[in-house]
Amino acid sequence: MQRNNPRQLILTFSLCLVAAFSFIGCESNLPGHKIKIKVTGVNDTICFLANYYGTKQYYKDTAVVNEDGYAVFEGTDTLPGGVYSIILPGTRYFEFIIDDQHFTLETDTADYVSNMKVTGSKDNELFYKYLNLIKVKQVESKEIKDRITALEETHDSTAIYNEMLVNIDTKVNDIRNDIIDEGGDMFVSAMFKTMRDPVIPDFLLLSNGRRDSIAEFNYYKSHFLDEVDLSDTRLLRSPVLHKRVIRYLDNVMIQKPDSLIKAIDLILEKTNGNYDTFKYFTSYLTNHYEKSKIMGMEAIFVHMAFKYYLTGQADWVDSTQLSKIEERATILRPLLLGNRVENLVLKDAIGMHRSIYEIKSDFTVLWFWDPDCGHCKEATPVLNDIYNKHSRKDFEVYAVGIMEEEGLEKWQDFIDANNLNWINVNDIERKVDLRKKYDIYSTPVLFLLDKNKEIMAKRVTVESLGEILEQVIAQEAAEKSN
Repeated sequence: MQRNNPRQLILTFSLCLVAAFSFIGCESNLPGHKIKIKVTGVNDTICFLANYYGTKQYYKDTAVVNEDGYAVFEGTDTLPGGVYSIILPGTRYFEFIIDDQHFTLETDTADYVSNMKVTGSKDNELFYKYLNLIKVKQVESKEIKDRITALEETHDSTAIYNEMLVNIDTKVNDIRNDIIDEGGDMFVSAMFKTMRDPVIPDFLLLSNGRRDSIAEFNYYKSHFLDEVDLSDTRLLRSPVLHKRVIRYLDNVMIQKPDSLIKAIDLILEKTNGNYDTFKYFTSYLTNHYEKSKIMGMEAIFVHMAFKYYLTGQADWVDSTQLSKIEERATILRPLLLGNRVENLVLKDAIGMHRSIYEIKSDFTVLWFWDPDCGHCKEATPVLNDIYNKHSRKDFEVYAVGIMEEEGLEKWQDFIDANNLNWINVNDIERKVDLRKKYDIYSTPVLFLLDKNKEIMAKRVTVESLGEILEQVIAQEAAEKSN
């Protein structure tokens, strides 16, 4: 697997924040909340207050711009801390922090950031200080990138300009670190800490003095979440926490179920009993990996179901939904990669019982198909072509016709017409609900098994099967020769 250099990863994320936030906070002993917003150039209209929750924003309140040009959002309740947006007419908006509850923002439509005046919010004073400094670096960065693009078209060296981009990135990080230090315990500091990447120590060197890239990557991975406070619900109401966690899972961790399961357990452990963040990430990650199109990732859903849902930890799920999760996880668990399929003993066309465990080939394709299925009619001959290219020692097919009894004649006719000389069986007797047992909600379905009938691959296309077989057969041959 190709891994990004930890030092290079920093550059990608440092300059992308200006469009994402604008923040607020303030210390006050006044009850409730009162947030005054004035945007010069916006009059006689309604403004909307919205807040983040994970990846989405939700409308929270509305306010009419008064005769003095202010939109005032107020109430007797305390608003949850996090990143909020003011939505203006014409889909214009800017963002800010609500942590403390009483403050004023004044700006204009010409430039929300440069012209922002903050009263009563040290959080936003610091953040807009950062935004204004970062704008300068963004302009510099764009100019350099334009030069790089021009040089790439002429095939000239871009090394010096790439180094300049790295230097800009370093300056951006320095600015942000200064804001973190100045902000102390304020939310703006928590936001920036969440985004801050681990600093790779200089002592990770090989004996020859060169950088130890493996040790650097392992350090980077181990410390990636060090400054992320997953128990802080305010961060859940910001764009940064969700992005940080997903970046960790998608870009830092090895994309294998076992590795990701350990990482997810760590994430949920780091919520430290915070109900909101635990609920959010448990729900999101369970749903995300259940729907994953990547083979094998359903193992994460199964793990989540049995560890968190069926133990009562996910107490927000009602009994109906919990029953569905349990049923789904119970079906999928025996079908995970590496598991041995149960023996199938079904009748062939002449009524003889054929067992999949009797097959002695190095690899077996378990093929579920229906003679009335259009895709099956197209894919089965392709599978037969692959089958005929290999010896039976290498590769055998156990093809299960799934159809009603009236389809038996069509099944036999298709076998004869296409010279399907592999093991053809059917489930007419219905002794086992194969569709449920093998999670067959549409046909065809393919499982690739090794010589021990353990699942190596599943739900792959017939077209990709040939390539997979070539790779695994070559690998087996190389291992035997060694």
